[in-house]
Amino acid sequence: MQLEGELAELTTAIASADAQLAGNLPKPKEADIASPQSRTPSGKRKKGENIRILQSYLKGLDGKGATVAEISKNTEVMPTSIHAVFNKHKGVFAKGHDGLWKLK
Repeated sequence: MQLEGELAELTTAIASADAQLAGNLPKPKEADIASPQSRTPSGKRKKGENIRILQSYLKGLDGKGATVAEISKNTEVMPTSIHAVFNKHKGVFAKGHDGLWKLK
């Protein structure tokens, strides 16, 4: 039972690494990045936009996970903002043994 769970986790990690090496990570839909309505007059994203974008992107990976650099590249959210969201919402995001961030 436990070995099957570990095997599934390792299989997912391998598939994720293969996708990263091949550059096959999905791009988010334009609506998932940030529409002009989701920004304040000063150009900042509205409260809660970053977590919504990150959750949407990681859901699209089907549990494969991604590094902060890959997430930033594909979502246009700055790495410092990504780290802030991950630190604030530890119950939503988790860093796997493979170093990739995933939804819990």
